[in-house]
Amino acid sequence: MKIKITFSLLLLTVSIMSFGQDTITARELRKTVMKSNVILASQSYKTTRSYANDYSIEQFYTINKIDTLIRDLTKFKITDKIRIQQEIDSYSAFWSEDAISAMSLENVMKIDVRYTNLFFLKKENKQYKLLGIVKTIEWEDLINRYIPAINQVMQIEKITDFNERYTKTMDWFIENNGYPDDDFFAFYAEKNIPKDGIFLTEEQLLRAKENFLKGSDELRPFMDEETVRIYILGELKKIRNSADKRYWRFHYRLDDIYKFDYKSADYILQYQLTDDCLSNDNKEMIMDYFIKKLEEEIKSKK
Repeated sequence: MKIKITFSLLLLTVSIMSFGQDTITARELRKTVMKSNVILASQSYKTTRSYANDYSIEQFYTINKIDTLIRDLTKFKITDKIRIQQEIDSYSAFWSEDAISAMSLENVMKIDVRYTNLFFLKKENKQYKLLGIVKTIEWEDLINRYIPAINQVMQIEKITDFNERYTKTMDWFIENNGYPDDDFFAFYAEKNIPKDGIFLTEEQLLRAKENFLKGSDELRPFMDEETVRIYILGELKKIRNSADKRYWRFHYRLDDIYKFDYKSADYILQYQLTDDCLSNDNKEMIMDYFIKKLEEEIKSKK
């Protein structure tokens, strides 16, 4: 049997908004999982379009085969027809309030690698709505990363004690390189959680710091200034020592810790990193200057 999925788009904006594998954050994944009735993976699907009227298009997803059904709160059947409506106007592109959208980032397809796509659905009355799609996931990533993370969210969702639920959720964010939004903290603040006003336990903070220094940028809000500077210094050195030096990346990494006055010499040097007229040798000298500058600042605060 095949599953047909449809949604409507205004003609002015016909591009599909979706999660790309490299764009979805832990925060987005958690929210979408908790709002979904059904989560399934499918490698085999196609899309078709037809005009609904003179101002909108109906787009159809036809799923030929379900690879795996991860969440099912609706007694989902493969014979179900899933109708999804989405409208994006030309002034403010958005999904419904149930959706979290991110620009799709197409991944480079590898030979001899199995791929699939994650569909997040919500059933309202007798109608299914599409909350989001994570496209082009390697099968190994689905098994080893996505499904364990999704299963953990579903288990935490069942916890009724809010203190335990808060602690387990923070554990999940640390493990999955994420940081909750303001609404999350506001919800628990109303319940006086955490009571001491400290977001993480000492053990959680140690794990967060360890993961952050390994490259989990989303955990930065948990970090103190010294830890952030040590991490950025390491990133700057990696860029400087790489065979393919990305001067623009070095430039933007400096923005993570510095806000130079536009009249200062440092501001001018930073922006020369992206100047095509400046030689690579001179750019490398600028990189060395900023690395030494940051090293000295870190040493002076110890």
